[in-house]
Amino acid sequence: MADYKDRTDEELRAGREELLARLAVAGGMTPGSFQEEWTRCGKGACHCAEDGDAGHGPYRSVLRYQAGRTVKRAVPAALVDEFRGRVGRWGEFERACGELADIEWELSLRELGRARRGVGAEGGAGVPAAKKRGSATRIGRNSRPS
Repeated sequence: MADYKDRTDEELRAGREELLARLAVAGGMTPGSFQEEWTRCGKGACHCAEDGDAGHGPYRSVLRYQAGRTVKRAVPAALVDEFRGRVGRWGEFERACGELADIEWELSLRELGRARRGVGAEGGAGVPAAKKRGSATRIGRNSRPS
């Protein structure tokens, strides 16, 4: 998680708007990862059995962990560049979402801090400080709301 404590609210809001704009044009993504692998067939007379030989391949695929299982699909040679880009854009999307979450968290913490101190969102008075009334009630699985 990045540290945004040294940035002003205006800088954080501008960063948020920039991230939202990046997310809006991020289309053409494939969630998961791109993999290239080489294999060895195990036949003694094959070229792959020689030391230093890369083996058979490359075999390219996209992988994604879904519903408790790894899903792997082959990528034809004609689509390799496209899918590398799509998976790369997915990674950028994930990073942007994480940064957006960090910014939103920091802005929320600041707003809660101002409310606790009785300061409005723009720095002036107006939001009354919250008064503590009793302790927090923990609702468990077996408890019913009152």
